[in-house]
Amino acid sequence: MRRTNIKSLSFDTIKLEGSCFTAQVVENAAFGKNISKITDADYQIPRGLRLLDEIGRSFQIAQAQWKSYEEGKIKAEHFIHEFFIDALSYPPSLFEKLLNTDTLERSDAWYITCDCHYLRLMRKSSLARPSYLEFDLQTILKESRFPGYQMLYRIMHGSRTLGLDNEGNGKCVWDTWKEEGEKLGVRVREGLRKGVTRALSVLGSGFLNYDTQGNDALRSALESGNLSTHDYFQEPVPSPVWEFKSPSGQIAKSLRCKDLAL
Repeated sequence: MRRTNIKSLSFDTIKLEGSCFTAQVVENAAFGKNISKITDADYQIPRGLRLLDEIGRSFQIAQAQWKSYEEGKIKAEHFIHEFFIDALSYPPSLFEKLLNTDTLERSDAWYITCDCHYLRLMRKSSLARPSYLEFDLQTILKESRFPGYQMLYRIMHGSRTLGLDNEGNGKCVWDTWKEEGEKLGVRVREGLRKGVTRALSVLGSGFLNYDTQGNDALRSALESGNLSTHDYFQEPVPSPVWEFKSPSGQIAKSLRCKDLAL
């Protein structure tokens, strides 16, 4: 199972495991760029207000709730309920459904687990191990990490559940983001495939056109049929191609095409 700290964000409060999202989608959603459903209207921000202002207000609410929890004034269950309803604007009925801890019987794709220390957005999977995006809620609130809270808010706000009914069924923003990540991955893999194919063609043609004893033998094998074009494409040169020499003139390394990590 792939496990990724989103190190490119320079934050240690987000952890991605499995395939609920790609790392690029998490980064885009956290920073509110190059992804859908990230306008102020998408977050249901009233006219005249800005998303950043609402995130700041939510952060103040969450910190006050955390302080009450740490001081023992409210229990963990009360803190979690207030946090999702008041700070993240979840509909109460949907909150209860998504936070149902009996995950083995769930029929919906998304659910949430939270124990005051860690908050996980989890995706139902047929695999033995779950797929989730995790936030270090304790560190974010206890150490007043507003940038980390911004990322949490942008990804976990109640507006992200729009499209789900009170039973948690339907298609929401998280589903849209997951699909966008999958499409991006397909485009990247296709680009890599074309690049590798072109590189092999250029290398293979170059080897055939460059006069050396080894390449003469290679051309002869192709012309006689002893080496098929398919086999040649799989490994263009069966003998050393490049020789790297040290300043003293000694050969430091010989490299075959099959040694390339393509």
